[in-house]
Amino acid sequence: MKLVKFSLVVSSALGFLMIAHTSHTETRTFNNPIVEGYGLDYCREWAANFGMPAAQAYCKSQGYDLATDFRVVEDNQKTRVIETGQVCDADSHISHPKCDRICQKAYRI
Repeated sequence: MKLVKFSLVVSSALGFLMIAHTSHTETRTFNNPIVEGYGLDYCREWAANFGMPAAQAYCKSQGYDLATDFRVVEDNQKTRVIETGQVCDADSHISHPKCDRICQKAYRI
């Protein structure tokens, strides 16, 4: 299994918002998030909007405002694309040879 870590730098405007609402901020880490029985795919739509857009969509589906950090697990397990519901299975097709999963952290403000 190969792990690739990405980090999001929070803008100063968002940082101010987070400081102003510190007492109401909730952080949660989703380890190996699941979408309808499969790991969360790296793509928000099929072969499009990679990484942070998929992480943001998952966090919003769980009632959180934003994803702040995520990592990609490149192990070619079956995954589900969050916006379309399609299942990515690298063994069954040629057009999309990899199915990477996301692990992430989210904030509720």
